[in-house]
Amino acid sequence: MASPAEPGGKATRRRRMPRADRERQMLEVAEQVFAERGYQDASMEEIARRVGVTKPMLYAYFGSKEGLLRAAVIKIRTDMTAHVMRCVAEATSPRDMFWRGVLGYHEFVAEHQQGWAVVREVGARSLAEQVEVVRRDLSRLIADLVGAHVPETPEVEREALGEIVVGACERAELWRQGRADVTPQQAAEYVMLAFWPGLRARAADYGVDLDQRKSELSV
Repeated sequence: MASPAEPGGKATRRRRMPRADRERQMLEVAEQVFAERGYQDASMEEIARRVGVTKPMLYAYFGSKEGLLRAAVIKIRTDMTAHVMRCVAEATSPRDMFWRGVLGYHEFVAEHQQGWAVVREVGARSLAEQVEVVRRDLSRLIADLVGAHVPETPEVEREALGEIVVGACERAELWRQGRADVTPQQAAEYVMLAFWPGLRARAADYGVDLDQRKSELSV
């Protein structure tokens, strides 16, 4: 019998979405629901319904609601780190690199408010170590960039600078979200104002003029 959807007599089949695409779709919807409801009130039923799949399929992919939350946080972490890396890759000088990295952080958070809300909530939960991995990734990136431009900087100092800058960006972003009159670019400018003069002066202590150096991207 011909399929009613295809007059030529050929039965139509729904094309299956590739697993990687389906998983990303699930994570994007889960990110929305976790941000809207909070982890405790979010349900696998609602997430599955919004995605357009069965609840058993959701469990087959992630095992549990906590497994889904963990995967969502890992996705946010991966996306954020990749975004910041793309931003700094376009830099032409150390100052430009620092600026692009800080601005990229604030722009990413502004464009992914739901993901940011999930990360903030998880910070007080058992998955807090995943949030800490996000911070460590960014801190390590900053430490590596400091080392690339000022190799004389001791490792402990590089690590300290990475941790401090990331912490400052987090606090600046929390502050910005409470101020409707402050843009991501303005928040980034304030972070630059607080840190760049000191970083440049510290580099000079090691005999390095950052204003005369081009960006070093081999990190």
